[in-house]
Amino acid sequence: MNRHNTHIMAIKVKTKVCPSSIHGNGLFADRDINQGELIWEFGFCDSRIPITEATLEQKHFGYVNNANPSWLVICGDESRFMNFSDSPNCGFNGLESANQEAPLFAKRAILEGEELTVGVETDADSARKLSL
Repeated sequence: MNRHNTHIMAIKVKTKVCPSSIHGNGLFADRDINQGELIWEFGFCDSRIPITEATLEQKHFGYVNNANPSWLVICGDESRFMNFSDSPNCGFNGLESANQEAPLFAKRAILEGEELTVGVETDADSARKLSL
């Protein structure tokens, strides 16, 4: 699935979902991405729900903001397929807060076809997810 209209979607770069060598499906760059480029920001297709009300599937595809762990953020676009990596190519830039979801940026140049990954610090629920 490709997203081309970046004005309405949370994902800000052209991507595609493909099988991942990390886990299941992953999100892959469908063009070269420059270091520092905005990858994702909270958008109208995303939502927050109390973590206590979330289903297992929502917990799998959503993430928990470390600064506000009582809420689960459910990504409404293909950004939900981003996998964890020990050397992630996407991450925060210090804007994390309990009141706002931090945008993700390219930590380095990312080549077309490369999987977009995040570190465990982006999700307060990462330990549970990685133990499955």
